[in-house]
Amino acid sequence: MENKNLAKRSKMAFVDYIYVQEASNLRNYINLEHDMDNILNNINCMLIYIMETASSRSTDSPVQLHYHELSTQQEYLKLKGRYESLQRTQRNLLGEDLGPLSSKDLESLERQLDMSLKQIRSTRTQYMLDQLNDLQHKEHMLTAANKSLKERVRNISELGGS
Repeated sequence: MENKNLAKRSKMAFVDYIYVQEASNLRNYINLEHDMDNILNNINCMLIYIMETASSRSTDSPVQLHYHELSTQQEYLKLKGRYESLQRTQRNLLGEDLGPLSSKDLESLERQLDMSLKQIRSTRTQYMLDQLNDLQHKEHMLTAANKSLKERVRNISELGGS
């Protein structure tokens, strides 16, 4: 009877774990927006540094200043494009702004999401199997300890009864 109760509690804990994992995955997805804000903040800090560095080079020749300005501008445009691309990708992964995508782009996005889900499920399954294995090991240890205790109680009661 005790083994059935232990198994039932293990199954309930396993189900609780699945719910917690799903909530954690959702929180990680939501954190993407926070990560995008961090990227934008880093880009802005870099641009401020670049502009300050450029203004401190007032002793450079006009050609050097112009070249540095162009380089800074190109770097800014590259970072801005990367940021916009990341935002667009994030929106697409969240199922937003799919209208402008071609059929080929939608199929690619679907494959990407399928591969991500497979990897997530595989990782989750492996983690759950590892936990199940640990729980089974603990169950065997507890069963052995219980058997040992029962044997000790039986020996003590035989000695007391004799």
